[in-house]
Amino acid sequence: MALILVIFACILSSLTIFSISKGKFTGLFQKHIMNIFFAIFIYLLFIRIKIPRRYFLVYYLITIILLLIPLFTSPYPKRWIKMPVFSFQPSEIAKVPFLISLPVFLQNKENVKFKDSIYLFFLCFLPFLLVLIEPDMGSSIFYIFMFFMIILVRKTDINVRLFYIIPPLSLIFSFNYITFIFFLIILTVFIIYVKIRRLFAFCFILISIFIGLATPFVWSKVLKDYQRERIKVFLNPSLDPKGAGWQISQGLIAIGSGRITGKGFMKGMQKGLAFLPAAHTDFIFASFAEEFGFIGSSILFAIYFLFFWNLIFILKYTDSFSLIFSVMVIFSYLYSFSLNLGGEMGIIPLTGIPLPFFSYGGTSMVTNFLLLSLFRNFQRSFFYKR
Repeated sequence: MALILVIFACILSSLTIFSISKGKFTGLFQKHIMNIFFAIFIYLLFIRIKIPRRYFLVYYLITIILLLIPLFTSPYPKRWIKMPVFSFQPSEIAKVPFLISLPVFLQNKENVKFKDSIYLFFLCFLPFLLVLIEPDMGSSIFYIFMFFMIILVRKTDINVRLFYIIPPLSLIFSFNYITFIFFLIILTVFIIYVKIRRLFAFCFILISIFIGLATPFVWSKVLKDYQRERIKVFLNPSLDPKGAGWQISQGLIAIGSGRITGKGFMKGMQKGLAFLPAAHTDFIFASFAEEFGFIGSSILFAIYFLFFWNLIFILKYTDSFSLIFSVMVIFSYLYSFSLNLGGEMGIIPLTGIPLPFFSYGGTSMVTNFLLLSLFRNFQRSFFYKR
């Protein structure tokens, strides 16, 4: 079921890429089709291969080695590695061994204790740091996102959860001193209500205050100019409609101009006149929505909804290792889906994350099909045991 839905999404993406290619069967469209067929081949290849559910260090070291490759290539920094025949993005491929390594680490742990959470944090933080150095903010946050997902989903003590959840919440509210004061008041009331131990309560309040004071420094000294611009434009695209706000504005124009039925196949004006940037990657949904409108967009959303529903339904029949891996894969898809569409619609800042099974890009397409293959592989191995 999931594979059929994914193929439908690939067909719609191929139509969009064909339209972007102005009806030509060469170049961009040809590469996209080749990427899809190669990704399907990878899916079929790995769906029945027996993969050891041990050797945590092996999988994790593969992740780190892949992420270290761009740091030793020239010119630096570099997100893509160009080979004689093909090129690939290490931060995408590294997701696969990373998503296998963490379930191996957690499979025999019923509860995530504080000591385990510290190990888990550093296991996620190192890949985050290596990808951030490239620099690739959108892909780097993925590894931290996986950490918070595990802390929230797995059985964990409330003190451990608060220890990791409070800092990012403090960071979000600290951009305005009034909202930050309200946050501290609400946090204090919550800590008193749930009866947190005094030492932990004191640490939580102290951490929040420290982050609130450090945020101005991070904003002015740590974040790069383009990152600050993206956040400002995200909050108000009209600040720079011909500069940093151009992408968001043109994407929203393309989506809105599609209306109910769309302008028709190969009749999109935004991408046709080159107003829409990255029409085949970051803004491929805007390209699709312009030509197929609300109806076509609803069909695409229905495909993704059924895809996620199918994966969640399978979770009921998994063992410990498969359950952790499956949840992480679902959140991986959900992460890319939310960040891509949210960025195109102006809901969240642009990150350059591709839309799963839809955006142009061989590395992303192969990685997503490989994760789906391993997802089904581990489910099948469990069924065979029964």
